[in-house]
Amino acid sequence: MALVIPIFIPHEGCPHRCLFCNQHRLGSRAAAPVGGDEVAATIELWLGRCRPERRQQVQVAFYGGSFTCLA
Repeated sequence: MALVIPIFIPHEGCPHRCLFCNQHRLGSRAAAPVGGDEVAATIELWLGRCRPERRQQVQVAFYGGSFTCLA
């Protein structure tokens, strides 16, 4: 089974607070933008925690963003 490393990209473009994507309400705080260094650190953290046999197949999955693009 592949190791899937989740990266959450906060949605910053929409000024509305719709029920289905209101990050402040869902997470009780506004999410900060994610930079390349943070993505790399998250990947390294997950790789360090997994068993060597799970490192054979690794996927990085980006979640969040907006309906039109990721940032």
